[in-house]
Amino acid sequence: MKLFTMKKLLFAMLLLCMAFGQRVDAQEATTWQDDYQYELDKDNKQITIYEYTGEDSSLEVPGTAVIDDEEYTTKLGEHPWKDAELTSLSFGKGVQLAEDISGLFEGCEKLDTLDLRYFDISEITCTDFLDPCQALSRLWTPKRTGEKKIKLPAVFYDESVRAYAYLPQEAYRSIFLEKGPIDASDAEVEAPPQVYTGHALTPPVTVTFKGRKIPESEYMITYSDNVDIGTAIIMV
Repeated sequence: MKLFTMKKLLFAMLLLCMAFGQRVDAQEATTWQDDYQYELDKDNKQITIYEYTGEDSSLEVPGTAVIDDEEYTTKLGEHPWKDAELTSLSFGKGVQLAEDISGLFEGCEKLDTLDLRYFDISEITCTDFLDPCQALSRLWTPKRTGEKKIKLPAVFYDESVRAYAYLPQEAYRSIFLEKGPIDASDAEVEAPPQVYTGHALTPPVTVTFKGRKIPESEYMITYSDNVDIGTAIIMV
């Protein structure tokens, strides 16, 4: 009976040791923060990153850092990539923004891909913080944007070719946007036959892309060779 009790006790101790080992592994130190100048707020368990000193052109900023067995939430300081030549940048869940993000992407003129899906920008006041990203061609929008019109550095399109010059307002999900050009083979333009009148004809046009009718507000039309008998040209 005593032997059986001893075996149960040893088994319980083994389980406790395994659980303790798992907790230690969960606090394994991170190293990504070593590529930044940073400041630790030990009271609020927050790490604020400033100047990037690494050499990678493609970065993911995690939402947390573990230093000396303590976990810190990541916060972005002012223009941390000012002197970096980044082409791709993404952020993990939980990354917090600085109070002023007007210079957040300063120095990101070569940035091609940007993932903001975990950003909450519903409370920010700056509306042109993406202006430096003039080379941007692929963008995952923030899940929460609020009511402000936040300007994009160019016109972008979603998968149904809806055009965006600003981030979607009052959004609660991330949308993948891509800068043109659009594949014309996926588009159809229809106009009814016209009767010769001797005057320029400008018939109404229906534009569809991948089967979706595009609202007139999202494209412009020009007509040419539309006076004489023959085939006119409609440019969308």
